[in-house]
Amino acid sequence: MKAGLVGLAVLGLAACQPAGVDQLEAPQAAAVGAPTETVVFPQPSGPVADYFIAELSVSAQGRWAADVAACAAENIIVLGPKTFSYGGVSGELGDIAVNASAGVILDMSGSGRFTAGGQSSDGRISMTLSVDGSRLRVFVTGMPARPDLRMEAQRCI
Repeated sequence: MKAGLVGLAVLGLAACQPAGVDQLEAPQAAAVGAPTETVVFPQPSGPVADYFIAELSVSAQGRWAADVAACAAENIIVLGPKTFSYGGVSGELGDIAVNASAGVILDMSGSGRFTAGGQSSDGRISMTLSVDGSRLRVFVTGMPARPDLRMEAQRCI
């Protein structure tokens, strides 16, 4: 009976697959001259702990931009202990929620009051810092203006 159910389950799964999906496609070779940089963002390596901190982690504070050339421009992300600014939008953050696993911060998020062009609204910012601290993924909701905010930025030196 068990063998019949297993066979029926395998047959059912096979019937759900589109034609020609039986073989995996070979990975495409990288273009010549393409950057070979690998950016690793932290993954949970055990139970995830949630807690609050009063300020952003020092490792996330600073100036962030799309690339090195963009660091000289005005539209850079600037994160302070309790502040956020980007291209005419500024924000003051409340307590910062942290998700951590095995002592490594996975991501940080906080609610705040964002201001742009004389208008203010409540919003939320979420951030994930790469393991080596060189890249930052940022997502902000509830801003009074919609700036062209890059989802991933690198640290300006």
